[in-house]
Amino acid sequence: MAELTKDPVRAEAAGDRRLLHLEGRVTVAQARRLLEVARRLGKEGRGVHVRCEHLTHLDCAGIQVLLGLNETLRGQGAALSLENVPESIQQTLRIAGLSDAW
Repeated sequence: MAELTKDPVRAEAAGDRRLLHLEGRVTVAQARRLLEVARRLGKEGRGVHVRCEHLTHLDCAGIQVLLGLNETLRGQGAALSLENVPESIQQTLRIAGLSDAW
């Protein structure tokens, strides 16, 4: 297994796609970093694919930032999609009533 990056929040461009990688525990401790990345991605006006396969925990602060980015992108005619979401994170989103938000 490849070693995971130490930064649980990182963005990259892959051709026309914009990827946001969330890894490990993304909590209020990473909310500022996630907000900075989300703001930068939101300014590009392109769809964002959030890669979640290595995400183990997402708290309400992270969810709020993703909801804000989703709204920003929608206003620009773009979309946010969550990819490879682990069952535990899907359960968190269901409990919050957000399983269909993306």
